[in-house]
Amino acid sequence: MREKDESKEKSHDLATGSTTAKLLPNAINFGPAMPGKKYTAHNALEYKELPDLRADMQMFTEMLVRIGNLKQMQ
Repeated sequence: MREKDESKEKSHDLATGSTTAKLLPNAINFGPAMPGKKYTAHNALEYKELPDLRADMQMFTEMLVRIGNLKQMQ
């Protein structure tokens, strides 16, 4: 469990649930939660609001571009 340092600028923990991505350096969580929004994943009424889905798609696209441009990937 991570403790937040209140002396630093507030940051949002977008990794919700029990993903192992939290345990690995430079890992990517493919199920982000949005700050201030109810987490609705992994239940019978799972849904994602369209603006949040669009934001997810932008984040994933940016992540794939960055990974694709790493020296190790070229």
